[in-house]
Amino acid sequence: MTTELTASAGISYCKFLAKLASDAHKPDGLTVITPEQVPTFLDTLLIDRFFGVGKVTAAKLREVGIANGADLKRLGEERLRALLGKQGSQLSRFVRGEDDRRSNPRGNASRSGRESPSSATWWTGTAWRGSWSTSPTR
Repeated sequence: MTTELTASAGISYCKFLAKLASDAHKPDGLTVITPEQVPTFLDTLLIDRFFGVGKVTAAKLREVGIANGADLKRLGEERLRALLGKQGSQLSRFVRGEDDRRSNPRGNASRSGRESPSSATWWTGTAWRGSWSTSPTR
């Protein structure tokens, strides 16, 4: 039976990197970021892809010549903190691949799309709690 569902998954050693990995090959891919890959991956990551960096913060960072993770590293935590306050310290940790936030599943599993639980054979017996979604590729 073919369900034509897509799913993306990201795997890494911390929440920040796992989230980036899951976004890397949407809508249908698996990405693993190993500790050895982290420096290169983060050095090339555009500034607006870092957790907590929205339009205003990205503009502020671009004004001082920050475009990617390598630029963030060069600026250093002290200057980032002076520029962005507490968020600067957090960005400094993220660009070094450090994130001690816990990954907490939210609520019951939910789904969206055209498949029903009875038509998706892999659904049977699933006891995982968290959020997930499916979408048909048609």
